[in-house]
Amino acid sequence: MKTGTILELLEDALKGGRRSRREREIQDLVDKLAAKEKKLLARLAEPLDADEIAALNLKLQVNRAHQRKAAAALDSWALSDDVPEPTPDEPKA
Repeated sequence: MKTGTILELLEDALKGGRRSRREREIQDLVDKLAAKEKKLLARLAEPLDADEIAALNLKLQVNRAHQRKAAAALDSWALSDDVPEPTPDEPKA
């Protein structure tokens, strides 16, 4: 799966739908990114030339950045769940 596609799915998951479904979608993306990282690390163990190693390292850095973004999205929802919704009589902050 291309990284751009993963980001598009992440952004779509962030935009609409029920929260639990979005959380599942993002968790699926986190899992896919982790699997992709394992594959990239396995490729690094193979005999490669310097250019291939540099390309794989760059892919790993991008993959890890996307993992952090997805994890941050999940964390922000976890934090927002801790805040009670205001009642109709209370002003929103």
